[in-house]
Amino acid sequence: TEELGEVAHAVNHNKGQEKIVQEAAEVIGILSRLCKMVAPRVK
Repeated sequence: TEELGEVAHAVNHNKGQEKIVQEAAEVIGILSRLCKMVAPRVK
């Protein structure tokens, strides 16, 4: 996805830890919301 590309770009171009963590957090948030939509009651 585009979001994963942003993480890779930040890593590959040495954008700094803060930028990498920010981009990764955005991806984690998206995946978390997707998981809740697809499997809201999975335990």
